Amino acid sequence: MIDHIKEFQLSKFEVSREVAEWKWFFSGLAKGFHAELTMRLEVPRAPLQNHPALIAERKNKPIDWKLVTETSKALPPQYRMWRSLLKAKTVRQVQRLCRESRFWADHIDHIEKARISFNLGRLDELAKPWLAALNEKRFPKSNRPSSQTKQIDFLARAMAGASKGLTARYANEKFSKK
Repeated sequence: MIDHIKEFQLSKFEVSREVAEWKWFFSGLAKGFHAELTMRLEVPRAPLQNHPALIAERKNKPIDWKLVTETSKALPPQYRMWRSLLKAKTVRQVQRLCRESRFWADHIDHIEKARISFNLGRLDELAKPWLAALNEKRFPKSNRPSSQTKQIDFLARAMAGASKGLTARYANEKFSKK
């Protein structure tokens, strides 16, 4: 019984991560990818020393950690591509848009370059569920700016569900925050 509870919590966590990843990607296409700051700790390389006394001395010293930060450039929205994806009617149109955008993603200078390309590839593979989500009765079809966030949320849940083999409607019912 406990194993089933852990498994359910893990899958719920995985799904929420998946939904967050799709939201990040769709928001980036529609509104732009923000500049990102990454930090990591590094240990400075010690000089090469092979004398036994120097090696013993170095082992007794505390490690001097160095904080390294990197900031990426912000990327403007790919609004034309986002609108084209929302208007796509066939699988081929979605795949063509993803391939064109992957060319764009390969030439950007951004920390998340690989993540953007990876998500474009996943969307290319999930073109059929993407179109099913767009044609879903509950998909917000309005072009008002206030509907854009609702569209992003709906599609993020639908794509997270599609990667788990679920329909857009079931994924939106199952993964909504109600």
